[in-house]
Amino acid sequence: NFIGTLPTGQFLPLTGGTLTGDLVGTNVAIGGAIVANRKLAIYNTNADNELQFIGTDFTNIYSETDSTMAVEVIGDGALKLATKGGNLTIATGGGAAFTGNVSINTTTAPAKNLVVEGETDGYATIRVLSNSLTRGAEIEFGDSNDADYGSITQFASGAGEGARMKFKAGGTETMNLRGGNVGIGTN
Repeated sequence: NFIGTLPTGQFLPLTGGTLTGDLVGTNVAIGGAIVANRKLAIYNTNADNELQFIGTDFTNIYSETDSTMAVEVIGDGALKLATKGGNLTIATGGGAAFTGNVSINTTTAPAKNLVVEGETDGYATIRVLSNSLTRGAEIEFGDSNDADYGSITQFASGAGEGARMKFKAGGTETMNLRGGNVGIGTN
Protein backbone atom coordinates (compact mmCIF):
# COMPACT_ATOMS: atom_id res chain seq x y z
CA ASN A 1 0.00 0.00 0.00
CA PHE A 2 1.13 3.53 -0.77
CA ILE A 3 -0.15 6.55 1.09
CA GLY A 4 1.25 10.02 0.49
CA THR A 5 2.84 11.96 -2.36
CA LEU A 6 5.13 10.53 -5.01
CA PRO A 7 7.70 13.15 -6.14
CA THR A 8 8.08 14.03 -9.82
CA GLY A 9 10.18 11.58 -11.80
CA GLN A 10 9.85 8.67 -9.37
CA PHE A 11 8.02 5.46 -10.20
CA LEU A 12 5.96 3.32 -7.90
CA PRO A 13 5.86 -0.40 -8.69
CA LEU A 14 2.44 -1.59 -7.59
CA THR A 15 1.11 -5.11 -7.86
CA GLY A 16 -2.32 -5.28 -6.30
CA GLY A 17 -2.92 -3.37 -3.08
CA THR A 18 -4.30 0.11 -2.64
CA LEU A 19 -2.92 3.42 -3.84
CA THR A 20 -4.07 6.47 -1.88
CA GLY A 21 -2.66 9.97 -2.13
CA ASP A 22 -1.31 12.28 -4.82
CA LEU A 23 0.80 11.25 -7.78
CA VAL A 24 2.79 14.33 -8.68
CA GLY A 25 4.10 14.05 -12.21
CA THR A 26 3.27 14.51 -15.82
CA ASN A 27 1.88 11.17 -16.99
CA VAL A 28 0.50 7.98 -15.38
CA ALA A 29 0.07 4.57 -17.00
CA ILE A 30 -1.76 1.53 -15.66
CA GLY A 31 -0.86 -1.85 -17.11
CA GLY A 32 1.71 -0.56 -19.62
CA ALA A 33 4.18 2.13 -20.57
CA ILE A 34 3.59 5.85 -20.13
CA VAL A 35 2.26 7.46 -23.32
CA ALA A 36 3.59 10.87 -24.32
CA ASN A 37 0.99 13.65 -24.21
CA ARG A 38 -1.47 11.48 -22.24
CA LYS A 39 -2.01 12.27 -18.57
CA LEU A 40 -3.49 8.79 -17.99
CA ALA A 41 -3.13 5.65 -20.10
CA ILE A 42 -4.97 2.44 -19.18
CA TYR A 43 -3.93 -0.70 -21.03
CA ASN A 44 -5.96 -3.86 -21.43
CA THR A 45 -5.35 -7.32 -22.80
CA ASN A 46 -8.95 -8.54 -22.71
CA ALA A 47 -12.51 -7.27 -22.91
CA ASP A 48 -12.54 -6.11 -19.28
CA ASN A 49 -10.87 -2.72 -19.75
CA GLU A 50 -13.04 -0.77 -17.35
CA LEU A 51 -12.90 2.35 -15.27
CA GLN A 52 -15.45 1.70 -12.57
CA PHE A 53 -16.94 4.18 -10.13
CA ILE A 54 -18.46 2.63 -7.02
CA GLY A 55 -20.72 4.52 -4.65
CA THR A 56 -24.29 5.55 -3.91
CA ASP A 57 -24.07 9.21 -4.91
CA PHE A 58 -23.50 11.03 -8.21
CA THR A 59 -20.42 10.28 -10.29
CA ASN A 60 -19.21 13.10 -12.50
CA ILE A 61 -16.40 13.54 -14.99
CA TYR A 62 -15.68 17.22 -15.52
CA SER A 63 -13.60 19.23 -17.94
CA GLU A 64 -12.82 22.69 -16.59
CA THR A 65 -11.73 24.21 -19.86
CA ASP A 66 -13.00 26.69 -22.40
CA SER A 67 -11.86 24.33 -25.14
CA THR A 68 -13.30 21.04 -26.42
CA MET A 69 -13.60 17.87 -24.33
CA ALA A 70 -13.56 14.86 -26.63
CA VAL A 71 -14.62 11.31 -25.80
CA GLU A 72 -13.77 9.25 -28.85
CA VAL A 73 -12.74 5.84 -30.06
CA ILE A 74 -9.59 6.03 -32.17
CA GLY A 75 -9.86 2.97 -34.38
CA ASP A 76 -12.68 0.80 -35.71
CA GLY A 77 -14.50 0.27 -32.41
CA ALA A 78 -17.75 1.84 -31.23
CA LEU A 79 -18.55 4.21 -28.37
CA LYS A 80 -21.44 2.99 -26.25
CA LEU A 81 -23.25 5.08 -23.64
CA ALA A 82 -25.68 2.91 -21.71
CA THR A 83 -27.69 2.79 -18.50
CA LYS A 84 -29.30 -0.06 -16.62
CA GLY A 85 -32.91 0.95 -16.10
CA GLY A 86 -32.31 4.72 -15.96
CA ASN A 87 -32.49 7.40 -18.61
CA LEU A 88 -29.57 8.60 -20.71
CA THR A 89 -29.56 12.38 -20.96
CA ILE A 90 -27.31 14.46 -23.19
CA ALA A 91 -27.46 18.00 -21.85
CA THR A 92 -25.64 21.06 -23.12
CA GLY A 93 -25.63 24.75 -22.39
CA GLY A 94 -25.91 25.30 -26.14
CA GLY A 95 -26.84 22.83 -28.84
CA ALA A 96 -25.83 19.26 -29.61
CA ALA A 97 -24.41 18.29 -33.00
CA PHE A 98 -23.99 14.77 -34.32
CA THR A 99 -21.72 13.93 -37.24
CA GLY A 100 -22.77 10.97 -39.35
CA ASN A 101 -25.99 8.98 -39.28
CA VAL A 102 -28.02 8.42 -36.09
CA SER A 103 -30.26 5.49 -35.20
CA ILE A 104 -32.74 5.15 -32.34
CA ASN A 105 -33.93 1.82 -30.91
CA THR A 106 -31.73 -0.34 -33.12
CA THR A 107 -28.25 -1.83 -33.00
CA THR A 108 -27.69 -1.77 -36.75
CA ALA A 109 -25.84 1.05 -38.49
CA PRO A 110 -28.31 3.57 -39.93
CA ALA A 111 -28.47 3.93 -43.71
CA LYS A 112 -29.93 7.47 -43.55
CA ASN A 113 -29.32 10.61 -41.48
CA LEU A 114 -31.92 9.60 -38.87
CA VAL A 115 -33.49 6.17 -38.48
CA VAL A 116 -36.15 5.54 -35.82
CA GLU A 117 -37.07 1.89 -35.47
CA GLY A 118 -40.29 0.94 -33.69
CA GLU A 119 -41.01 -2.02 -31.48
CA THR A 120 -41.99 -5.32 -33.15
CA ASP A 121 -45.58 -4.92 -31.91
CA GLY A 122 -46.05 -1.16 -32.35
CA TYR A 123 -45.51 1.95 -34.43
CA ALA A 124 -42.25 3.83 -34.82
CA THR A 125 -43.15 7.22 -33.35
CA ILE A 126 -41.48 10.59 -33.49
CA ARG A 127 -43.08 13.07 -31.09
CA VAL A 128 -42.54 16.81 -31.39
CA LEU A 129 -43.85 18.71 -28.35
CA SER A 130 -44.07 22.45 -27.84
CA ASN A 131 -43.82 24.03 -24.39
CA SER A 132 -46.13 26.80 -25.62
CA LEU A 133 -49.90 26.38 -25.40
CA THR A 134 -50.39 29.25 -27.88
CA ARG A 135 -47.93 28.31 -30.62
CA GLY A 136 -47.57 24.60 -31.47
CA ALA A 137 -45.02 22.32 -33.09
CA GLU A 138 -43.41 22.49 -36.50
CA ILE A 139 -41.25 20.34 -38.76
CA GLU A 140 -39.27 22.26 -41.39
CA PHE A 141 -37.90 20.95 -44.68
CA GLY A 142 -35.26 22.73 -46.70
CA ASP A 143 -31.73 22.90 -47.98
CA SER A 144 -28.56 24.87 -47.28
CA ASN A 145 -29.94 27.92 -49.14
CA ASP A 146 -33.44 27.89 -47.62
CA ALA A 147 -33.83 26.04 -44.33
CA ASP A 148 -37.63 26.35 -44.16
CA TYR A 149 -38.64 25.90 -47.81
CA GLY A 150 -41.45 23.63 -46.68
CA SER A 151 -43.03 22.85 -43.32
CA ILE A 152 -45.82 21.13 -41.41
CA THR A 153 -47.19 23.12 -38.46
CA GLN A 154 -49.60 21.78 -35.85
CA PHE A 155 -51.07 24.68 -33.90
CA ALA A 156 -51.41 24.20 -30.13
CA SER A 157 -54.75 23.78 -28.39
CA GLY A 158 -54.66 27.37 -27.07
CA ALA A 159 -53.57 29.00 -30.34
CA GLY A 160 -57.14 29.87 -31.37
CA GLU A 161 -56.70 28.00 -34.66
CA GLY A 162 -59.27 25.25 -34.09
CA ALA A 163 -56.67 22.44 -34.12
CA ARG A 164 -55.43 23.56 -37.55
CA MET A 165 -52.51 21.76 -39.23
CA LYS A 166 -50.78 23.89 -41.88
CA PHE A 167 -48.68 22.64 -44.80
CA LYS A 168 -46.20 24.86 -46.66
CA ALA A 169 -44.43 23.93 -49.91
CA GLY A 170 -41.96 26.14 -51.74
CA GLY A 171 -42.40 28.81 -49.08
CA THR A 172 -46.15 29.04 -49.79
CA GLU A 173 -48.99 27.86 -47.57
CA THR A 174 -50.62 25.18 -49.73
CA MET A 175 -53.00 23.16 -47.55
CA ASN A 176 -54.71 23.19 -44.17
CA LEU A 177 -56.50 20.52 -42.18
CA ARG A 178 -59.02 21.64 -39.57
CA GLY A 179 -61.89 19.78 -37.91
CA GLY A 180 -61.96 17.05 -40.57
CA ASN A 181 -62.01 19.62 -43.42
CA VAL A 182 -59.28 20.12 -46.04
CA GLY A 183 -58.52 23.63 -47.24
CA ILE A 184 -56.35 23.97 -50.36
CA GLY A 185 -54.99 27.46 -50.95
CA THR A 186 -56.93 28.76 -47.93
CA ASN A 187 -56.61 28.56 -44.15
